[in-house]
Amino acid sequence: SDQHYNEDEIKILKRFATIIDLTYRRYMELQQSEANAREAVKQAALDRVRADIASMRTIADLDRITPLIWNELTILGLPFIRCGVFIMDETQRLIHTFLSSPDGKAIGAFHLPYDTPGHFPVMLKHWHEKKIYLSHWSEPDFMGIAETLVKQGSIATKEQYLSAIPHSGVYLHCLPFLQGMLYVGSLEKLGDDQIELIAHVADAFSTAYA
Repeated sequence: SDQHYNEDEIKILKRFATIIDLTYRRYMELQQSEANAREAVKQAALDRVRADIASMRTIADLDRITPLIWNELTILGLPFIRCGVFIMDETQRLIHTFLSSPDGKAIGAFHLPYDTPGHFPVMLKHWHEKKIYLSHWSEPDFMGIAETLVKQGSIATKEQYLSAIPHSGVYLHCLPFLQGMLYVGSLEKLGDDQIELIAHVADAFSTAYA
């Protein structure tokens, strides 16, 4: 102000300061409470991933992977439109692929050679180097996958798969784990906190899968 406060006015300011102090403490408590709640939701989701994957006993059980991952990513509040798992088979040099349809159902398993043209060799290189693979795929980039799905009988026509691809394309986030990569596709590039959350899911999956 343009003048000194008297003693009574300073007492009023001190009371305001005390109220602000109490308000800020309450704000911090609420922040911590919300963080604890988010952590509890995350841990519950990871525990379910571990339990469900560990309960699988045969190769056929892997068809349950994609709906499982879809459900837990939804519970965790991640914005995505596709998800899946790539299992790298070093012996046969194949990428065993489990992808979701736009409604979260499993498309079915198909298998891609390591030398498949397009983005897959780059993805494989990132996996070998234990690096996160981030990329943006447009509709033409998905054409090769559509052709493979038709050849393997997973879908009837390429249009059936490509019609669900947004015109703006999909941002791919592939998180490496010991046996492969967890894939999450979204309309926007995900933030660091969201990618870290996916990494936790990938780690939980890896432990249970082993």
